[in-house]
Amino acid sequence: QFSHSTLTQTLGEGSPLTLTVSDRLIELVVQRKDYLRAHLLTIETLKIRSRVYGDNHPLVAESLSLIGRIWLHQKQYNQAADVLAQCLGIYSLYPPTGEFPALLARYSLGAALQGAIKYYEAEEHYRQVIQDLEQYYGESHFLLPHVLRNLGWLLRQTGRDRAATETNKKAQQLAEAALRH
Repeated sequence: QFSHSTLTQTLGEGSPLTLTVSDRLIELVVQRKDYLRAHLLTIETLKIRSRVYGDNHPLVAESLSLIGRIWLHQKQYNQAADVLAQCLGIYSLYPPTGEFPALLARYSLGAALQGAIKYYEAEEHYRQVIQDLEQYYGESHFLLPHVLRNLGWLLRQTGRDRAATETNKKAQQLAEAALRH
C-alpha cells in the first residue's frame, strides 16, 4: 500500500527520489485504471512540487502532464487540454522544448484537442511534435509512428485523404523499421 506520508518521512518531501517513486506509482495506478486514486495522488505530488520548487518548475509541469494524461484516459478532453496547455506554458520557460517530457505533453495536448474535435489546433501540436522528434531524436523514436497515425486520422477526418494516406504510409514504414531493429 503506497503512502506519500511514509515516503516523505523516510526520504523527505522534496526528495527527487520521493517524487520519482511517486510518479512511477501513479503510472501503475493509471495502468490499473484507478483514475480517481491516480488523480488524487497526482494532485498531492503537484502540491508538494509547487511548494518545494515553485509553480513554474519543470517538475510541476511533469505533474500537470500526468494530470492531463489522466483526464485524457477518462475522455475529459477539454479538462485535459487546459491542464496540458498550462504544462506546456511552464516547459516553454525552459528551452529547449524538444526534451521528451515536453514532447509527450504536446502530443497529449494534440490528442486532447483531437478528442474535443478541435482538429486544426490538434494538427498544429502533432506537426510540432513530429518536427521536434525528427530534429532531436531522428526518425527512430518510438513515439513518431503514433503521432503520425494520429495526424493521418485527423487529416482524413478533415477531408485531406491524399495527405492522410501518405502520413499513414510513413507511420507504417517507421513502425516496421523499428521492429526490424
